[in-house]
Amino acid sequence: MKYNLDTILNFTMTHEIFKKTLFRLARSNASGLFIGFAFENMSNLIPVKKVSDDDKVIVFYHPVKHWEQHLLIVPKKSIRRFLSLNLDDSESRELLLSIYKTATETATKQGMHKYTILVNGGEYQDVPQVHFHLASGKDKTGKVLGQEKYKGLDENGVIFESKYIYVQEERGPDGKISIVFSPKEQIAPIGDLNFDDEKVRLVLTDLMRTSQQIIRRLNPKGYTLLTNQGVGKKLSFHLLYE
Repeated sequence: MKYNLDTILNFTMTHEIFKKTLFRLARSNASGLFIGFAFENMSNLIPVKKVSDDDKVIVFYHPVKHWEQHLLIVPKKSIRRFLSLNLDDSESRELLLSIYKTATETATKQGMHKYTILVNGGEYQDVPQVHFHLASGKDKTGKVLGQEKYKGLDENGVIFESKYIYVQEERGPDGKISIVFSPKEQIAPIGDLNFDDEKVRLVLTDLMRTSQQIIRRLNPKGYTLLTNQGVGKKLSFHLLYE
């Protein structure tokens, strides 16, 4: 069967409209009834441009990208939000570690040298299924992602600590207060980590668990938990909130 150019263009436009319509539906309140089920049971039918798909997570290009390079890493399990991850449960810990490992591996394959991995919550989360953004480059306003300037760990400013993590408040270049999570024994930034190293796994799990505790304590309207690769030489996570 032969197709002329008009047929191909119409099909392409219809497919793009279909994807964007599904994305808008996914952001609606009603979507909470089915979106988690879809990722857990029917990920092969979701009409997205996939980068990878395994038994734990699916990675695909964002249907309506905000940055020059913008992908989503979504667990193939129905989980409403970041705070719903029970890190006392071994399966949830393995899933979260797999998400970050997959994100860094994807970044390498995509040729990203400077990038950000982030997860949103509260009013900042627009789909009722936890998902992580892998992003690089400029946003729609021309601002470069992942170029935030932070002063780094100051042990005199520590407001909380766990077994492996220091927590401190820090004022960013925009004047807003953020929360910074830093390992007590500094390790490499996210993209250089060996996720099979038991110490790395313990530190990351403690960092994620501690960030959940701080988020619950602050109870913000919306938040973003992010880490940058290619900016500093040490691992740190930043909690931006309002």
